[in-house]
Amino acid sequence: MNSKQNALIIGKLLGDGSLEDRGTANSRFQIRHSIKQKQYVDWCYRQLENYTVSKPKQHKQSYYFRTRSLPVFSNLRKEWYRKGKKSLPEKLNLSPFSLAVWYMDDGYYDTYHKAIWLCTHSFTEKEIGRLQKALNNFKITSGKIKDRNNFKIRIHSKDTKRFINVVKPHILPSLLYKIGIAP
Repeated sequence: MNSKQNALIIGKLLGDGSLEDRGTANSRFQIRHSIKQKQYVDWCYRQLENYTVSKPKQHKQSYYFRTRSLPVFSNLRKEWYRKGKKSLPEKLNLSPFSLAVWYMDDGYYDTYHKAIWLCTHSFTEKEIGRLQKALNNFKITSGKIKDRNNFKIRIHSKDTKRFINVVKPHILPSLLYKIGIAP
């Protein structure tokens, strides 16, 4: 797996990506979004095409693809899952590209407050603290806000521009609205 593919998978696992436990077979990676995100799924597919069996498919209102079941995905599952639940690995290498993929998956731009939000509902409060430290490596400060039973991250308004500058080179044209740029 090349470094860009690895960074993509890290960003997807921080967001909506998942690694399927296949029992005695190796794990496989799955990307699934709303049909509205077709261009994004197709882009992800092109990045990981050499690991897939078939092209993306539509099922009702979702659009998805899966990789082949391979040892590399089983190893990633061991790092990213505890007791069948996604959890943040101890060592996280968050690159600008990974951050952009995470944001395209689970982030949004609050136009009223001109703020960036990252949904982190699948992670514990302690893991969110570690994600905030990873953001600090980019000199981006954030807070965590209770949302229902979990938390999400809000980039401090003073660092919104810095965040956008880090991720913008990697944001797909169809998703520029996520950084406040109208299509």
